[in-house]
Amino acid sequence: MKHLFFQSIIVCTTLLTTNGSAFAQKGNSPNQDERKENERVDKAERSLAEVKKELSAIQKEFRSERGSLERSISALPQLKKKAREAREEAEDRLGVKVGIPDALTKVRQARAAVEEIAVIVRDQLHKSAGWIQANEAGNYAKKAREFLLDDVEQTDNDAKLEELGSVINKPLELENEAVARDPIAMDATKRLTMMQAELEKKRKLLPIGEVEKDPKVLQAMNEIEKKEKGIVAIESKLSKVRSEASKIQKRFGDAQFSLQRAKAADAADSNRPIKKKGK
Repeated sequence: MKHLFFQSIIVCTTLLTTNGSAFAQKGNSPNQDERKENERVDKAERSLAEVKKELSAIQKEFRSERGSLERSISALPQLKKKAREAREEAEDRLGVKVGIPDALTKVRQARAAVEEIAVIVRDQLHKSAGWIQANEAGNYAKKAREFLLDDVEQTDNDAKLEELGSVINKPLELENEAVARDPIAMDATKRLTMMQAELEKKRKLLPIGEVEKDPKVLQAMNEIEKKEKGIVAIESKLSKVRSEASKIQKRFGDAQFSLQRAKAADAADSNRPIKKKGK
């Protein structure tokens, strides 16, 4: 019995010793574990840098496209003015028999008179405290609007942009209201309306489509159509860029979290080699 007891002890001791050696062989040294953790941190940092580069690139693309959109929209009024002038020139040339040149001259004179009075009214308004305050608020709103328009990561800015747009347009609204209230400007505007009505009567005497066939009119109208189609195309591209930016932004957040987790694991481990004193 004693013999069997001692044999059992020897066998258990041998097994424990053998298994312990196996565990020791399978386990990593502190330096190996630390190296792996450092590699995980390095990998997470590289991933974050790559996604950050993508985000920066798409933000740059978004700002470029938005700039193109702003420039295209700003160009439309001038193109429409050019088209109006081209049409009037064609009418002036083609409508001699029906009296259009004389009617156009009166319209242009009345239009100039309205603008001359409007300039005086606006200059007076610009000295008022109400307009100065509205103009200052509008300038601040323009900066805020630029910030929101450049914010490719946000998709819920429409209400804010509409509110800022109202603030930006307030000085112009005050100017238009002041001109509309001015007695002299009101009389000039009435005369302009009367002259325009007379011009419209004479325009109806021209053959249908004759003015629209004029080369300069066609060119001006084609430029407007091209610009408007370009605006639609840019808006569509901006929508796609914003959608892509949203996906990249999510990946950027995930990459940041992965890096934080890798650094936290590295800082919390017990595998760092102990530095000897004096080294």
